[in-house]
Parts: sequence; structure tokens; C-alpha cells
Amino acid sequence: MVKHLIGVNSSTAGIDYSPLLIVLCNIPLLIPARKILSHEFAYKTFITTLLMTIILFIFDNFIDPSYKFSIMQVPVITEAEGGVGTRLISAIIGGALCGVTLAFSLKVNASTGGADIVGAILQKKNPHKSIAVMIFAVNSVILLISIFVYREQLLPVLLSIIYIYTSTKICDAILQGGKSGLKFEVITEHAQEISDEIIEKLGHGVTVCPAEGMFEHKNRSLLICIIKPRQIAKFQNIISKYPDTFAYVGQVNEIYGKFNKDTK
Repeated sequence: MVKHLIGVNSSTAGIDYSPLLIVLCNIPLLIPARKILSHEFAYKTFITTLLMTIILFIFDNFIDPSYKFSIMQVPVITEAEGGVGTRLISAIIGGALCGVTLAFSLKVNASTGGADIVGAILQKKNPHKSIAVMIFAVNSVILLISIFVYREQLLPVLLSIIYIYTSTKICDAILQGGKSGLKFEVITEHAQEISDEIIEKLGHGVTVCPAEGMFEHKNRSLLICIIKPRQIAKFQNIISKYPDTFAYVGQVNEIYGKFNKDTK
């Protein structure tokens, strides 16, 4: 959008200096990020954006000067040169690589710049939200605004949606960890029976806490159990035998230690 507003045309002959806009556009974002997030975050993000600028400068000018693999440019490309199929694959692979890069950047208190900075700031204000989802929301707003640039050719916008969706899913998967689960909390008068079935059929332990229902002031038990996502149907079959039982489930992003029998 900045290139459109200032009249930069990357498809013209000669050296394309437009990747320098990455650094220039990130500086105004890094100033508040330094104060709201941390000095370390701002410094590491600046280094990351600087490296990205260098890589894109080399790619745009020496590796792919005709933009065959670009999802954002709209030069005339024939099917023999790659066409839409090449750019679609670029969107998917590029999104996956960006998701990996972003996830590991966030793990070391950095980001890849741009919408990631805004997303990190918003996530700090809303800590219950996933940072990858916040970044996706910011990118979506940017894409909607960018329609005024691509109003005659919306393919780059559609490819960008694929790109940011792929990067968000990959980033979220890495940040949440490969060992995830579901946490059930069950309010019941049949603690022993349900616990026995969970241990026997699912191979998971159960923590039991005393509880009191405030409607009728009856003594009940609170069962806490973490299971694998693929076991949810079996778990529901167990608790469905007890119609007076109340249960709710939440996502557990990462699990440490041993939480099931080796035989299950």
C-alpha cells in the first residue's frame, strides 16, 4: 500500500529498493513497542526486519527479478512461466515458513515486524487471546484496506488470505506445543464409579476434590482429568451414564510430565 501511495513500481527496470520500506515502516511501530513491550523485543525485532530486508532485496533483484513467485505483485505472467499455480504454492509454502519463523521469534521475545508488532501489543492488552490470532486479525484488517490498491485485480488479496491463514495455523501449532490435551472438570455424586472407568478405559489419572452445589447445598465431588483429544468420545460415553453429572471441558496447550499409563 505504501508503494502504491508513493508511486513505486517494482516491475520497472533497474534495482528495486522497495524492500527498504520494511525497515522504514517498522520504525514507527518499534517506538511504542519498546515502551509497551520491552527494549529486548524492539531490538530483536529490528534485527529481524533488517535481515528480512536484506533477504528480500537479494531475492527481488537477483533471484526472482520478474516476480514469478510473488503473491503481492501483479505482473503479467504466463502459465508457462508459472502463473497462478506457482503463486498459490508460494502462498502456502511461504505462509508455512513465516509461521515457523514467527513462532520461534515469539519464543525468544521477538517478532517478524509489521502486523506482528501490533498483534503483540494488542495481545498484551488481551492476554487471554492467542497472539497468533491477534496477528491474524490485524493482517485481515490490512488486507481489507489493501483492496483499494488491488481493486482491479484481487488475486494478490486472495493469495494473501491463504498466506496469513497458513502462517497463523503453523505458528499457533508450534506455540501450543506438540503435547496438547483436553481438561475435563466434572461435578458428580458418582466420583468413584467415574474415576474407575476413566482409569480403566482411558488410562488417565483423576484428581478428586470435595465440592458443594450452592443451589441445593449438596455435597458432591469435583473430578479433574486431562485426556487426549482423540479420547473425547470415550470420555463422553462414560459420563453420559450419569445424567445428574455436570461437566465442562477446556483446551490444554501443553502438558509436562507423565499423565497416562503406558498401556493406554
